[in-house]
Amino acid sequence: MREAPSRSRYDAIAARAQEVLAACQVEAPPVPVKAVAEAQGLRLAFVRFGRLRQSLPGFLDVSAATLFINSEDSLWQQASTMAYELGHWMLHRPLFLENPGRYILRLRGGAPANALQQEAAVFAGCLLAPAAFLRPVKDLAPPAELARLFLISTPLLENRLR
Repeated sequence: MREAPSRSRYDAIAARAQEVLAACQVEAPPVPVKAVAEAQGLRLAFVRFGRLRQSLPGFLDVSAATLFINSEDSLWQQASTMAYELGHWMLHRPLFLENPGRYILRLRGGAPANALQQEAAVFAGCLLAPAAFLRPVKDLAPPAELARLFLISTPLLENRLR
């Protein structure tokens, strides 16, 4: 796995996620990630991926400003996919428009293949479970219950609590 973003880059990504939440006036969990993505100019298409349904959660078509989401996934997986691909949209759009080959499909079960994927994953976590939302509740319930409150997976929530 590639190195995680530096502390300064991590802080910049977290700040960008916070700016998006503030612009959309999101003040409590769960984050309405579909509305947030649409507010950032993305069209969302919930589709069946056929043979790829088990391995492909979704992908971003940057030039068409469209996010394709696996309609057969659970709600928390769809939310994670939307937040992750929104991270690419917010952080890497100019790069992908100039160099479309830099965008790599994210398949289930694998670690981020490069720094861009790692940054998109950081953005997703910071968007769906921002520190300001976690602080007041982190000691009130076990991670699995908090994950339901935030409409995210338990592993993602546990990662945000670290």
